Amino acid sequence: MEVMAVEALLEAWLIQRNYITFTRFPLWRTNGYSDIDVLGVKHTEATIHLGECKVRGGAGQVFVATADPGYRHDFIKHWLGSWDSCTPNLHHLFDPSGKNDWIFDRIHLPKSDIKRIEVTFCGNVWVEPDEHDTVNQWFSEDLERLCVGLPPGIEYSAQIVPTSDVVLDLLAYVRDVRPVWGKRLGDPVLDTFRELWRFLDPTTTSWVGAGRSRKEEVAERTRERLMEIIKA
Repeated sequence: MEVMAVEALLEAWLIQRNYITFTRFPLWRTNGYSDIDVLGVKHTEATIHLGECKVRGGAGQVFVATADPGYRHDFIKHWLGSWDSCTPNLHHLFDPSGKNDWIFDRIHLPKSDIKRIEVTFCGNVWVEPDEHDTVNQWFSEDLERLCVGLPPGIEYSAQIVPTSDVVLDLLAYVRDVRPVWGKRLGDPVLDTFRELWRFLDPTTTSWVGAGRSRKEEVAERTRERLMEIIKA
């Protein structure tokens, strides 16, 4: 299946956090087959990570999640509503029929060894920075409550991550690692950001017949254009 843009971004975001990743991972459900948008695995921590990606509405639409106490009761239902497909996926993943047991063989992590399950909801959402911890705590508590009946002894955590944070985190990551990784990062998303950084902070602009280095001019004009685009 084609990997959508947000799924590719979230996959790159998980890779740079040392997860082994899979996109559009097929999953049996009672009403047929579905998929996990991004599945991450950390074998050393016996952790699986389910990434759910949703971008809805018009091109300028941003949904705001709030820590208003009025939304605390059943936060997933009140805020995510019909967007929530990650919690049923967890129940299907551990379906007692064993129809999804092949997944644990594929990711080389026995079902009985799993110690932690993480869920990330990534979309065109916004959470006030000073409310983020509270919102994620509510999300985690509701997730754990909804996962009653799954194998005991598993720790659960959940978070809401705006697509804008994913993009900016990746931009910062590429800035920090590009001197170490050489010419390419080997990922189309990360290498896209690398090309932007190439011109924002060039090491040299030497060229036959070009005379002196013009890296300051290249960087300044790139920054100016970037700000022009952002402010438009």
